[in-house]
Amino acid sequence: GLPAVPPGEAQLYRAMRQSLPVLDASIGKLVRLSGGFTVRSAQQQAALNAFLRTVPCGRGQTGIHSFLAAYLDSLLTYGRAVGEMLVAQGDLRAVCWGDVNALELREGKSPLEVVLCGCDADGRMRPLPRQELLLFTTFQPEVGHPYGVSLLRSMPFLTEVLLKIFQATGQNWERAGNVRYAVICRGEKDGTAEERCQ
Repeated sequence: GLPAVPPGEAQLYRAMRQSLPVLDASIGKLVRLSGGFTVRSAQQQAALNAFLRTVPCGRGQTGIHSFLAAYLDSLLTYGRAVGEMLVAQGDLRAVCWGDVNALELREGKSPLEVVLCGCDADGRMRPLPRQELLLFTTFQPEVGHPYGVSLLRSMPFLTEVLLKIFQATGQNWERAGNVRYAVICRGEKDGTAEERCQ
């Protein structure tokens, strides 16, 4: 089997993005800068364009670009992303992204095959049905990290430093109006800063 995702990893990355708006904005900017794409069809270009523009993606979103933006956001944040194609009567009806942190990977019949597992009604991890309709991508997987590597992997230390800087800056900003903090008085005749202020 494949090693499990370290516990708390996803929560750490989510907390980092919530604590430091610059990280959240940076990943959002990377997603937007990734640009778009075009799909060409020799016979059905108008129908294909309409489908890509209007395909339901879940959570009130439509259009393949909405799906891909959420998919890439997950890929960069957690190092992995998952999606599902919803098919009815042989036609692709929707493409939805999912919570990649609720999944577990298992090796299939060969090392080249990966089986996605999720919790069943009893809370046990079981292979998900219709594996051929599931989309799973990892970002820079390594031997020790088959689930992929988050773009934020090296950020916890830097995040701690930035939070300390933000806190110190906030304290200085609050104290800027405090006369006892902002004014230095020298000499016995001058009295205290508070007396001079009065």
